[in-house]
Amino acid sequence: MGWLDTVLSAASAGASIYNASQLQTLRRQGAQAGLIQAMVTHLREQIFQFKQMAEYGLAQEVRSVKNAAGVISIVESRLDDSGITPELFPELGDKEYAMQTIRLISENKRRLLGLLSRDEQNEISRVVAAAERLPDYNDYVENFNDGRRLVEAAPTVAQYAGRNGWLQKSVFALFYYFVGLPASTGLFAALFTAGNWSSNTGIILGFIAGIGAWIAGLIMYNRWLHHKEYQEAKKVVDELKDKIDLPRFAALDKELRGVTHARQLQAEAQSLITSFFGDTASQPALIQA
Repeated sequence: MGWLDTVLSAASAGASIYNASQLQTLRRQGAQAGLIQAMVTHLREQIFQFKQMAEYGLAQEVRSVKNAAGVISIVESRLDDSGITPELFPELGDKEYAMQTIRLISENKRRLLGLLSRDEQNEISRVVAAAERLPDYNDYVENFNDGRRLVEAAPTVAQYAGRNGWLQKSVFALFYYFVGLPASTGLFAALFTAGNWSSNTGIILGFIAGIGAWIAGLIMYNRWLHHKEYQEAKKVVDELKDKIDLPRFAALDKELRGVTHARQLQAEAQSLITSFFGDTASQPALIQA
């Protein structure tokens, strides 16, 4: 669905690292100017796409007022989800362009819906709702296996990260190897000789027992660290953290309860949208001058 894919991907809710809320957060934190500018540029491209899609929708009015209203309604929904407002842009020209685009969309949506019957308006509401959820279904289905891996790995990393810190492990290693070992062998040697250090047999047996106790302590410490489990989980998190939005996926996973149900909802939403727009859904968004 050419034009619809474009407008849905223009501001897929929560999916983009370049979004309005993150831009505001970075500004409050005093982030580097280059990163802020990259986000502003991305949001500028988004608002340009929204305007293109709105103009495409208006061009459909000569063929079908209902289709035009459907396009405009979806565009407005995605624009609202994007969080883009004129105030986000530092340049006056960008502010005015964003304001004009928002006004173009909202005023024409109101006008076009006013030309339709209540049943047609309700039909458009259902199509917009389907279009709002379709990116969620698509992302969930596409990333299901990796998302589940990340959901399982993240709590393990959070639980054991404090135990596997470099400083903690280094301090323990220094203490346990250079203090623990002599202390353990000395203690058991003293116990086995009962203070009689002339007993070579007692010293040897104590030394062996001390080594054994020291090794047992090391094994117990390694088990407490869960080092292997932590490393495997951390590898998964490092691999997927920039690919999948964990809170978003976890929320979708809780709601959709597996890929089978998600595929069913995905197919239903896709079918509703395709049946409403017909051939126009697959046409490229080429705006005639």
